[in-house]
Amino acid sequence: MFNTHEFQCTFYRKFEGGIKKAEMLNRTNIIALVGTGENSSFPKEKLVLWDDIAHRPFSDMNFKTEVLNVKLRRDKIVVVLEEKVYVYNFENLEVIDSFTTKSNP
Repeated sequence: MFNTHEFQCTFYRKFEGGIKKAEMLNRTNIIALVGTGENSSFPKEKLVLWDDIAHRPFSDMNFKTEVLNVKLRRDKIVVVLEEKVYVYNFENLEVIDSFTTKSNP
C-alpha cells in the first residue's frame, strides 16, 4: 500500500497466492482483500476484511462469483460482482441493498 500524498510505502505484506484487489478504509488499519484464487485462504470469490494491526482477518464474505471490485467507507462496504452489486452496513456486515446489473467486466 502506498500513500499517494507523500508517495511513501505505508506497509508491505506478502500473502501466499497473491492479492488481486486491496482497498484501504481511509488511513486506517482496515483493508479489504480479494485474492487471485491461487491460495485457498484468498479465493477470488471471497472478500476478506483484514485488520493490519492484529495481522489477521476479522471477517470475510463469500460469493458465488468472482469479486471484481470493492469500495470501503466508514459506514458502508460496496462489493461489485459480474452481474450484481451489494451494499453492506460496515458496523454489522449485513446487506443493506443489492442491485442486479448488466455485465460488469
